[in-house]
Amino acid sequence: MPACGRQDEFAGRLAERALEASSDDLGVRNPRSSQPAGSRRSRHGPKEGEDHWSSGRGAVGRPQQRRDEAQILDVVSRSAPAEDLEDAEAEYYLRRSEALRLALVGNPDAALRELDRLWSPRTPAVEMMSDVAWVRLLSGEPDRALRMLSLAVRGVDAIPMVTRRALLGCVHTDRSLSLRAIRIALRTGRVRERVGIAYAVIRTLTSRAH
Repeated sequence: MPACGRQDEFAGRLAERALEASSDDLGVRNPRSSQPAGSRRSRHGPKEGEDHWSSGRGAVGRPQQRRDEAQILDVVSRSAPAEDLEDAEAEYYLRRSEALRLALVGNPDAALRELDRLWSPRTPAVEMMSDVAWVRLLSGEPDRALRMLSLAVRGVDAIPMVTRRALLGCVHTDRSLSLRAIRIALRTGRVRERVGIAYAVIRTLTSRAH
């Protein structure tokens, strides 16, 4: 089996084990459901004749879409104010903007169903679990978000920026979680990366104090 195929299979198994182990944190039975390639949402808006926000809440025009997208990026950016939000990372959140919007308005179950619709068999386990952590964080449950992030980083060689920002967001929301966040950061990745994330946690605490 090619290396990429083995990695995909491993990611799927890891996600299933982690999701089963924390089933009452997720409320999603099948995280590996797929969708037609042409149906994925884009940062740049819908195709002609389609509505980017039509799923589940009726047609919404582009002005409202832009406001919602701007709000998502503002909330994500403020969750870790000491970290710059680069374009590639911003696009990641915008592809999940409906799920994050639902979390922000207090509907995490619908947000998780939306994530379930977006994930495919090729979505890495760390990405799926980081998505769930963001839903929990934006729903006002940083402790549950941190538990999911603890699962997300197991066995990874490097912590993705979206996972790192969610980790910092938990600390920014509840500073009592800082020691747990540092322990999670020091458990995986290269030494330089571990130290960098631990330092970022401290910077987040400092920025929150001002």
